[in-house]
Amino acid sequence: MQKLEALPDEEIYKRCQEYGAKARYWTRKFAALLPIVFRRGIYRKKGFISIYEFAKKLAGMNEVTVDRILSLERRISDKPNLLNVFHEAKQGWSKIERVSYIASKKDEKHWAKKVNELPTPSLIKYVEYKRNLASEGLTVEEKESSFNASVKQEDDQQISQDFVPFSIKISEQTQFKLRLIRQKLQKKLKMNLSWNEVLQYLTEGHTPKPKFTPEKSRTIAPNTTPPKPQSRAIPKNIKDAVKKEYNHKCAFPNCNMPFDHFHHINRFSITKSHDVESILPLCKNHHTLLHTSFISNENDPPKKWKIQKETNTALFETHIDQLYLRYLNKASKSAIPP
Repeated sequence: MQKLEALPDEEIYKRCQEYGAKARYWTRKFAALLPIVFRRGIYRKKGFISIYEFAKKLAGMNEVTVDRILSLERRISDKPNLLNVFHEAKQGWSKIERVSYIASKKDEKHWAKKVNELPTPSLIKYVEYKRNLASEGLTVEEKESSFNASVKQEDDQQISQDFVPFSIKISEQTQFKLRLIRQKLQKKLKMNLSWNEVLQYLTEGHTPKPKFTPEKSRTIAPNTTPPKPQSRAIPKNIKDAVKKEYNHKCAFPNCNMPFDHFHHINRFSITKSHDVESILPLCKNHHTLLHTSFISNENDPPKKWKIQKETNTALFETHIDQLYLRYLNKASKSAIPP
């Protein structure tokens, strides 16, 4: 105990990353074996009363998780590409679960590819976008009913006894302002905040007040501090013009999140320029999503964007996007077990 206490913070964090990555990896491996154990009745042969007891004693899994894993495997049993991703255990089974409700035999290869290349938040946005396209023509109530009936959201947080559920309906404008406040607080404090912590700041009067003015067109102010030629740094006057046009929001259709990134429609790695007409503000998840090259007409206004079924791998832009996604995946992963 004393030896651990003597370790510096960075070493403690490094070990947590390593052990956490290994724990997740072996949990995924166990999940891939669970349906086989159930079908063959191996748990009974080894003296366990049920598959639930087997999973709880050997891996600490609860009954809900076991049911979801078994249901997932049945749902993708006729989809070899998704089943292969599940058995390889390189991706979390909950990621596969999210696409299993929308994937068909015809397009399951496409979905298996998306599971492998997209981070979970961006995959959720992609599924959302595809589902919205499929449900065009339905009423809001029908869309909500269809969505709730077919998608099970994973509860990633453990609810403490110190917290109670609290649900209210708010306008999109209020929702956006709250998200913007949280974004500003997280940048200021340099840490992630729960909504409970954000509301605590609000009720205690420590609210950073976001100031922005809606603009109908981009007006570029004179640039007093121009960057060096071909610098990746976007000039401040261009940033300001882009932010004003989209009211500090993500430019992706129907997204109500504050933006996180400035996206170059004409990839900077190719053009080496910051053309104000080809820069869009995007939230983190939609920014990653656009780098999967899934929009066929990205140069058109966002409202006119169309999804392409297959990515054109011959384009140099696609190559740039693939390199960017590899960079993101590498940056998001810590130690990978042998």
